Amino acid sequence: MGLDMTHIPFKGAGPAVQSVVSGEIAIGCTTLPAVKELVRGGLLRALAVTSAQRFASSAQIPTVGEAGFGDQESSTWQALMAPAGTPAAILSFLQREVVSIVNAPGAREQLIELGFTAIGSTSAQLSQQIQSEIERWRRVIQAARIEA
Repeated sequence: MGLDMTHIPFKGAGPAVQSVVSGEIAIGCTTLPAVKELVRGGLLRALAVTSAQRFASSAQIPTVGEAGFGDQESSTWQALMAPAGTPAAILSFLQREVVSIVNAPGAREQLIELGFTAIGSTSAQLSQQIQSEIERWRRVIQAARIEA
């Protein structure tokens, strides 16, 4: 994007958001659920979401692509994991139950209102997601010559 910025690490979204609201720092990047009510209340201005699509509960906020920043898509996601060696029957049960919960009408609407996109996929789809993320960020790290 051609920005000259300094990364300031915070111990969580709360202190980072507080620093933006107070004017201590000029800009911040965090999850939508962490700032959604502050944006609604006019204390923060959402410039863009980094997801590929707008969020249903905050459709007024453009994506980074729509805001003119090209291919800068990035999203956070959560997954339920189990220890290696967990019996297949237990994994299957957990997967069915989680998908059922995520797809329950009340739960789905609540997740959307909070700024999440509920997916509820299979173990194979999650494995593909993880591999895709590893490859994507490997390329970014190599291109930026980032070293541990």
